[in-house]
Amino acid sequence: MSPSLSMLCLLLLLLVSPSLALVKRSAIDNEREPERLWPTDRPIFYNFSVNFTCGYNREYINQILQTIQLKTCLRFQNASKKASINTVEGHDDPVLLFVNSTVEYYEATLSETMATVGKHPNAKMHSIFLPNSTCSKQQFRNRVYPIHILHALGFYFTHNREDRDDYVLYYADRTDPLWGFAYEKLTAGESKTYGVPYDYSSMTHFPPG
Repeated sequence: MSPSLSMLCLLLLLLVSPSLALVKRSAIDNEREPERLWPTDRPIFYNFSVNFTCGYNREYINQILQTIQLKTCLRFQNASKKASINTVEGHDDPVLLFVNSTVEYYEATLSETMATVGKHPNAKMHSIFLPNSTCSKQQFRNRVYPIHILHALGFYFTHNREDRDDYVLYYADRTDPLWGFAYEKLTAGESKTYGVPYDYSSMTHFPPG
């Protein structure tokens, strides 16, 4: 996958359907860390943990991935429907695994190293932990789902952009110390904005308060 194709894919992801509000404004640097980008010449396998049972939530995830697929050069393949588990285990690329959890986050771990955004080049399973205990149509539009899927694909929160101080005032002394990490600003070497304007209304931008 060439750097130019990788950048095109990331730029296209910035234009994903507004109806799902999947717009992101800061992403992995395709030139500095190409190994953290997902492949565009073959499908990305995904699956659900055995305790991720809610049909509404599974369908919502399928719709999010289908929207990303329609708007970008990424392709997804549901391993539970279109491939046997043996095929997935024999697949060289990492697999996205949606896991039922009481808290939401994304993680790809291998030995002592961990990725919380983007692909870990040597980890097999890339787990997206999502709340699944409430199985209803109200949960069906949970905004947490698309946010963490995009973290897995390589996108950061808008308010973590390296240029965020040009647009917002952040008062560290008013932040709960336990949540200070969530407001840490990225450096220019850690991410790229790809020329996309700062978006206060992005669903991935923390509200003032």
